[in-house]
Amino acid sequence: MKPLLIIHTWQPDHDNGANDMCRGTYLYTWGHFLEHVFVFDRSRTYEDLLPDEVRVDVDSGMLNTSFKTKKAISLAYDKGYSHVCYSPTDCYFIVPRLLRNLAWHSSDTNADPDDYWGFHTYDEHHIGGGSAYWLSRRAMEAVLAFDAYPDYEDRFVGSA
Repeated sequence: MKPLLIIHTWQPDHDNGANDMCRGTYLYTWGHFLEHVFVFDRSRTYEDLLPDEVRVDVDSGMLNTSFKTKKAISLAYDKGYSHVCYSPTDCYFIVPRLLRNLAWHSSDTNADPDDYWGFHTYDEHHIGGGSAYWLSRRAMEAVLAFDAYPDYEDRFVGSA
């Protein structure tokens, strides 16, 4: 297994310290167990990117997050990651538990593996409401094959 934690962010999160809170808490404690990347939109310049940050060529804004998410998942898929955990900056992880959750849901240990899982907070068809979710490689393929449209990223991914 080769999982990646994708933390979606934008310049105001950098400015208000949200990204550094991730780096200074769970990534500081357990970051060596799980690769991660902060994914920005056009709100951050290429020149300002830190080593664990990437920028995708998408406008900023809540209804553009579906486009940003698709590009971020494409980057992970192209680099051969088996799973992605897609998260906002305001989620806190206990990484050993997160990886145990991945092992339980993955094909390595589960006779009927899951492709898309997380905390379902609404009476809607998708995982969302500011919570993180996991995608298998097969789920990444579904997202990449699905046309992005202006909407919140969690609804877009759940529709794929």
